[in-house]
Amino acid sequence: MFDSFEMKPQACPACGYLMDRSAPITGTASPEEGDVSICFHCSAINLFDAAGALHLASDEELRLLQEHRGKWATIVEAQRLIRTKL
Repeated sequence: MFDSFEMKPQACPACGYLMDRSAPITGTASPEEGDVSICFHCSAINLFDAAGALHLASDEELRLLQEHRGKWATIVEAQRLIRTKL
């Protein structure tokens, strides 16, 4: 089971779904700048900034994530689970 962390409530930049918790796929750390957040409603890939705000991953950020095959595989699997509603 994942540890989850409260975060400042904010809307998914892609669909507007209100998120107030974050759970790491690996590790137990609370979100830091550059960490990935996958929306539990639409499965969009978002990133945290230094202030803890989310933004939709840009094409360049997605390309960089894809270069890390292990990380990208984990993201794609998480999206698949969300899309099938676990």
